Amino acid sequence: MKYKAEHKGKQRFGNVLKPIVILVLSLALLLCVFLVLHNGKTVPAKESNKTLDDLKVSGMYRLDEITAYEFDGNGKGVMYTDVSSYAFEYKMEKNKLSIDFENEVATDKTYDFSIDGNVLILKSGEQTYRLVKETE
Repeated sequence: MKYKAEHKGKQRFGNVLKPIVILVLSLALLLCVFLVLHNGKTVPAKESNKTLDDLKVSGMYRLDEITAYEFDGNGKGVMYTDVSSYAFEYKMEKNKLSIDFENEVATDKTYDFSIDGNVLILKSGEQTYRLVKETE
């Protein structure tokens, strides 16, 4: 008799546990589908109602005390350092910003970029650069 009472208690526990397990597995499946669809990427632009195609990077963006980038909004710019300046052309496609310097001394580079308020965020591999837009 004791066995049957314990067995019935396990059945009730199993009946309660089964819907919880199904719910947890369903949520895990939904999370996996979401991650696959978005491929782990976040929305690059944080400007409301704008896509990166709508954004034009223009103005002076300061990297540090000695380095600044000036973008004209039409594909041309200049990088200023404390000792020199380097003209470049740039392209923005989706979340990529490609910089092609006229002078071969400076290294051409393509970055993943995003904009957070007045900060231009450039990522290349493990490096992240935060350029702050100067007020005019």
